[in-house]
Amino acid sequence: MSSSISNVSLSANKPANRRVMSLLLLVSVAPFVASYLAYYVWKPTQSKTHGQLLTIQPLPTVLMVDQAGQPVSLMNMRGKWILLMADGAACDARCQRKSYLLQQVRTAQGKERVRVERLWLVDDTQPVTTPETVRGVHVWRAAGSELIQALPVPGDRDRRDYVYLVDPLGNQVMRYRLDQDPVRMLKEIAKLLKNNEALG
Repeated sequence: MSSSISNVSLSANKPANRRVMSLLLLVSVAPFVASYLAYYVWKPTQSKTHGQLLTIQPLPTVLMVDQAGQPVSLMNMRGKWILLMADGAACDARCQRKSYLLQQVRTAQGKERVRVERLWLVDDTQPVTTPETVRGVHVWRAAGSELIQALPVPGDRDRRDYVYLVDPLGNQVMRYRLDQDPVRMLKEIAKLLKNNEALG
């Protein structure tokens, strides 16, 4: 009698055991399935970055001259983050907006602003006009230089429409359009500075 009772008990436990095993298998496999679906099926429609992430590669360290006529290159700023713009010597309204943006982004970094330099590459040979917004900006003559040519820009756009971020090793990192939200830009740069303290 007891044998038949234990047989009934074992047969009753079989479905329960199968359910537990199935549940364990599902829990084990779920992360892999979720990651596969996230990567291949539900791709995000928007980038997490505000600016455009560039291929991380060094920019040319060719020699140029500063406003005092002294030879300079990106090696002079090694160890600093660089907010870089290229524009004409006359510094029109667009140039002034960019230089003001660079000033605001740097100032907004608070005590971390000492890690950031601003650089204006003058891409023509006209006499340089330096409005108030350019105060504190490094101004280098770069017309026709390899550095100017190396700044990545979409084929249908003008590099004067962009601000570039260069890391302390001299690598291009990000590109921002002048018409993008400056608040999001400065927050993104603040995060980059925070996450890369060891870099410079």
